[in-house]
Amino acid sequence: MANTTDIGQVESPYRGQTLGPKNVRLLTIDSTKGTLHLRAERHELANIVEYDAISYVWGTAEASVRVLCNDGSLQITPRAYEMLEHLHLHRPVPTRLLWIDAICINQTDLDEKAVQVPLMHQIYSKAASVVVWMGPAIPQTQAFMTDFDRMTSLVQMPMYKLHVRHTDFVPPPFRTFQEIILAVHKAIVLCGSFWVDLDDFVEFVVNGFYSAGEYISYNATTASNVPGNPRKSDLVWEGCRTIQRYRDSFFEDNTRCVDAVDIPLLLNILRPRKVKKPVDRIWAISGLLERDFQRKLAPLVDYSETGRAQYWRTYVRFAKTLIEEQQSLGLLCIPPSVESNEDIPSWCPDLSGQAACLMTMIDYWNYPTNHPGQPGSAALTTEDDEEACKARVVAIQRHPQKLISTVEDDEFLRVRGFVVDTISDVIEDSRLLGKMDYIYNSEWATMSFNNPTHVAAIDFHTRALELARSTFYGTYEGVSDIPPEYLMAFNADCRINEHAETAYRDALSMFTSCDPSRVTNLEMSRRKRAFECIGTMKSSVGFSFFATGGGRLGLAVPGCKAGDKVCVFYGGHPLHILRWPSERRVLDVRAIKGPAKFYGIAFVPHLMEPHQSDAARLASDEIFVIG
Repeated sequence: MANTTDIGQVESPYRGQTLGPKNVRLLTIDSTKGTLHLRAERHELANIVEYDAISYVWGTAEASVRVLCNDGSLQITPRAYEMLEHLHLHRPVPTRLLWIDAICINQTDLDEKAVQVPLMHQIYSKAASVVVWMGPAIPQTQAFMTDFDRMTSLVQMPMYKLHVRHTDFVPPPFRTFQEIILAVHKAIVLCGSFWVDLDDFVEFVVNGFYSAGEYISYNATTASNVPGNPRKSDLVWEGCRTIQRYRDSFFEDNTRCVDAVDIPLLLNILRPRKVKKPVDRIWAISGLLERDFQRKLAPLVDYSETGRAQYWRTYVRFAKTLIEEQQSLGLLCIPPSVESNEDIPSWCPDLSGQAACLMTMIDYWNYPTNHPGQPGSAALTTEDDEEACKARVVAIQRHPQKLISTVEDDEFLRVRGFVVDTISDVIEDSRLLGKMDYIYNSEWATMSFNNPTHVAAIDFHTRALELARSTFYGTYEGVSDIPPEYLMAFNADCRINEHAETAYRDALSMFTSCDPSRVTNLEMSRRKRAFECIGTMKSSVGFSFFATGGGRLGLAVPGCKAGDKVCVFYGGHPLHILRWPSERRVLDVRAIKGPAKFYGIAFVPHLMEPHQSDAARLASDEIFVIG
């Protein structure tokens, strides 16, 4: 057994092994009479021998276990010691060298950490195998792993339906995500003394969702340990599908990096995952980025006590670098947090906070209606002319007036654009912010008068429709018509079809009555459209509907209020909402000067294409300074 006493000052095992930007340490595990002894040796990364890179969660327990390493010793957590015992015996090649970041990087040397973090891409992609450590086996996971090969063959049989219940499999925490994606040669899932191929496991889960119903689902205990407390039977599928998507795209064009335009969506997808420190939300994906961009980020790595405590400074530096490098405003599409952090500029996403709503309002209205990520496609008129859609996107992204810039010495974002309208009224409900458990749970039981969140959602959609009727018809009392512009805002797309209104009425009837038979008794195609519309109703929880002084209706992320300006940013797909300090707000929009605050993105029907917004402008172009 390892010595668990307080060892006080011990000899450093890293003495004489300073690591430069071309070096790594690799680990050997020996065992003498049940006691582990580690040997860490420096190697040149360019001429590296075969090794396994370990992907794991270190945990939050105190480092209370002493383990011998070289001529010194290390303090590690009990969970880490348990992992080392299994790695020593149960990997496919137990004698192969190991790379484990918390041991192979001197955690007390901040300079060394700053040098090693930018090497993550190379370390994991050069590994002969990436081993994803899931923890010790329990009877259920042991049975699953033992029978995995037989189950994968069974589920390939037509009409075969298999369910694996009460699993303790949890989607990889944020800290392990890039390590899984970077596994070039092989990746395995190791649970206790049993292992399976990672890609086989992911395919098993994803195919199960698409064919006979989910193969693996959470039990209540496991779900309660996932951030957001979701009660979603296919949540494990979401984790695996994300892995599969990025592993596929990472290698399909042999560039082995995530496209910069996908970074905001990736950051938001991984937002609920656990991290040890908030700064890890940036550095835990840095290895997935394009190599030149990694080099630009390398000087920003700051693992000092101050850097970890003031994590938002890392967020701001990363955001400025990404925006300047890509000349893109995609980061502004990341939803705001439920709790705002006044230390972070309004334009910089706070990745450490819980998202207030979904990231569904990006630029889908510019893409074909059969695009894989298109929400609410059953309510849209078919548009499959990819060239025309691409031309729309390019016209916005490459607008000749686009100007996006930051300055090293301040935290302002500067963007050229113009004001198109002023918000006059807002429908929003603070009770609905961050309700991901409600959004993701598709069970009928969530849509009940006994569920306070659903009651709040009914009130939200009722008031939103009333606002739309008042805006376009002067009153909502006695009005049964639904303004087409409301359906456009609701779907965040102007291409609604002839079924959109019926689908909305069917969905609203069920939604407000909590009576599933209002939908289940419909004929099949109509029922399908109503189901999709119910999904859109739940997905819009946390958003805001607003009316404008120009007689328009829009959809926005939460936070806007009457008096805010709806603006066009050249190069941005959505509209953007700005607010100036009240003492600077004047009736003549041309006179507005000084730093503004950013309050999110918006969709307003008939303003989303350049020629539409240009015709509606209230002032000439200006450079917005946003703090």
